[in-house]
Amino acid sequence: DEERARAKERIFSIRDSFGGWDPRRQRPELWDLYNGGKMAGENVRVFPISNWTEADVWEYIGARGIELPSIYYAHDR
Repeated sequence: DEERARAKERIFSIRDSFGGWDPRRQRPELWDLYNGGKMAGENVRVFPISNWTEADVWEYIGARGIELPSIYYAHDR
C-alpha cells in the first residue's frame, strides 16, 4: 500500500467515537506486545497482518494451498 498515513497504523488502531484516526494517539507496539484495551468513547480497528511482507503472504498461501482467483492472472505481473 502506497498510502503514507497507513504506514503509521499499528496492529491495533485506536479511533475516536466518530471513527477518526490520530497518529499521535496511537499506542506503542513494541516487541510484539499489543495493548488491545479500549477506553470509553474509543473504537479499535485491527490489522492482524499489516506487518507482513509480501514474502510472508506468499509463504502463507503456499503453506496452506490457497488457490488464487483467476482474475489474479488476468494482468501481467
